[in-house]
This record gives sequence, C-alpha cells and structure tokens, in this order.
Amino acid sequence: MDTHEVERVKEELRAAVERVHMLEAALWQRNNLIQSTFKLPPSLANVLGLLLSLPVVEIDLICRHAGVGAKVAIHRLRRAIDPWGLEVRSRRRTGYWLDDIDKMKIREMLMGCADPVEEC
Repeated sequence: MDTHEVERVKEELRAAVERVHMLEAALWQRNNLIQSTFKLPPSLANVLGLLLSLPVVEIDLICRHAGVGAKVAIHRLRRAIDPWGLEVRSRRRTGYWLDDIDKMKIREMLMGCADPVEEC
C-alpha cells in the first residue's frame, strides 16, 4: 500500500466509526444520560435504550446487549424502573417492549427532571 491508499483507508475507517456512533445514538446505546437517570449499569442502560428505540425487542438481542440472560436482564430492569411507574411488557414468542406512553415519559425525564421522589 502506498501512502495515498493508507490515508484513504484511514479516512474510510474514521467515517465508519462516526456512522457507528450515530447509529448507537439513534438506538440510545452507550447513553450516559439513561445510565445516570435510572442509575443503571451500562448493559441495562443499553437494553432500556433498545426498548426505547424499537417497537419490540427480541430475546436474542437483549442477551447480546445485557451480558446475561434476557429474563435476568428484564427482571433487573423492571426493578430499576419501577419507582418511575414504568413497565416493560412482554409476550411469549414475541419479545419485550415499552408502551408509547412509557417511552414518552422516559424521553421527558431524559430532557428534564428524572428524580422519582423530587418534583421538577
């Protein structure tokens, strides 16, 4: 490879990394705001991000992002978001989801006050 080709490959790599970051943002992945608002570990914040951005999240996708079984991850997530009155719903052979109202509540909390005890 000559110098010109190396520079071209480096630029393509930078562009690909930027696209990955944009996709992660669109899917609410690696989102520190979700982590800090709900006091979640990164893996559960990623699962909540998927639930926020997709209509239904299948079990295998949760397993890949949670690092534990889907049932364990969802159980922990449900416990963590319960103080806000949020509920992860599920149906066998379908997957997990958040109702649109809960998605709207979460987005509002991420933009403003997120404490379940204190008022904004």
